[in-house]
Amino acid sequence: SFAMNTRVQIGEAILKKLPNVKTVVVKTGKITDRFRVFPMEVIAGKKDLETEVKEHGCRFRLDYGKVYWNSRLQTEHARIVRMLHRDDIVCDMFCGIGPFAVPAGMKGVKVYANDLNPESFKWLKENVRLNKVSHRVECFNLDGREFVKDITKRIMATEQQLYNVVTMNLPAIAIEFLDVFKDLYPPTFTKDQMPRIHCYCFARGETPEELRKDALDRVEDVLGHKIVQVDVHNVRNVAPKKEMLCLSFDLPCVVGCRRTRNEESDSKSGHNEEMVEVGSKKRAENPSSSVQPVDPSDSNIKRRKTAGLT
Repeated sequence: SFAMNTRVQIGEAILKKLPNVKTVVVKTGKITDRFRVFPMEVIAGKKDLETEVKEHGCRFRLDYGKVYWNSRLQTEHARIVRMLHRDDIVCDMFCGIGPFAVPAGMKGVKVYANDLNPESFKWLKENVRLNKVSHRVECFNLDGREFVKDITKRIMATEQQLYNVVTMNLPAIAIEFLDVFKDLYPPTFTKDQMPRIHCYCFARGETPEELRKDALDRVEDVLGHKIVQVDVHNVRNVAPKKEMLCLSFDLPCVVGCRRTRNEESDSKSGHNEEMVEVGSKKRAENPSSSVQPVDPSDSNIKRRKTAGLT
């Protein structure tokens, strides 16, 4: 067809103009695959989609037709990694081929990295090996909820230090997975032992306030409580009136810790300072409710040491 011939001509022109390019692809539809792989068609060059990219000093090998990769997120990857300290421990629930996990490991951070896609898991292990961080990054190929439950149980059973940072980079559905943290930890845990969560999502709205409300309302619906303090960072524009956001907040004890019947009653009576039940009080508003980039120097990420059960 005319359209197909035009695409082929454009692809061939790109190959001639850019000698380092070996393959040209065109996106043919929206991402509907549960592994976040978008449909594409090779219009010029080699059919082999295995390649290697470099990002902030790390090397990543991947098969572009079988895993998710977006170079436009490199600034966001670097932003999160800059916040981390060497004594942090990260739980990366939807790690892909390792754009958060590998540079964090190179910084000296311990990372539990998980992805459901077997192909992503394959390339994650390769990239961990390639960047020589196998002693810091442990790889898993599980459902996100199963992964969090399993490593939490394992770490506490061995009395090791628990993770204190969680990344959830699956913007289409990450918010739904927040329910795994409800009553996950023992009642002896304090608020300083709760993890800092970076949850990515898509939000719709015309103003920063509308975007913030759209995302935060959904997070609070899943957790069952209002969040008093949250940093909202605008990652990128996806479509008109649709943005990718990162919501960063400390998981409150009233959500994360298993409670006795009396403690549950106290929290519903509003005796907990961290959070109140949805609908019971107006949320304390941030003095600046607009969606602004987070300055790593002002981040609430702390080096919180978390002991296991004793």
